[in-house]
Amino acid sequence: NRLIAMTVILLTKTCFFINDFFYFIIVSYKMLFLPNRNHSKKVASENMVNEKMKFKRIAIPTTQGLQFIKIEEIIYLEASVNYTKFYLSHNLKYTVSKTLKDFEDMLPDDTFLRIHNSYIINKSFVEKYVRGEGGQVILSNGAMLDVSKRKKAGFLKAIGY
Repeated sequence: NRLIAMTVILLTKTCFFINDFFYFIIVSYKMLFLPNRNHSKKVASENMVNEKMKFKRIAIPTTQGLQFIKIEEIIYLEASVNYTKFYLSHNLKYTVSKTLKDFEDMLPDDTFLRIHNSYIINKSFVEKYVRGEGGQVILSNGAMLDVSKRKKAGFLKAIGY
């Protein structure tokens, strides 16, 4: 069991390293070979955001190999120390040994929103917002998640309120 666990951890780190490496290569290539060589930080940042939005699915490591998940099937992500739990449509759930911050950087900002230190939600699956100090959001799968006080204003703006 320990050997399997170590293999899964190694595969996890290798897969995300490869994914991050290719992402870096694409962004670097575009920054170096664009016709306009006068790149500001804003242009570089916009290029990275545009690249992030092109991904239609992400690869997460499982004990059998890699599971490719369509971004539009992700309902929400939950942090659990150095792990992230994926809650998907069709009642699927995966746990990955990567932090929530790592996935926040991969997911498109126009669809996903960080509502708490522990949660990133897909705005398409929001069913209801319950007012409160920070409030709570109810998603299409019935999950009720806290919205932090600090993130409340950004959440309300993002959903068009």
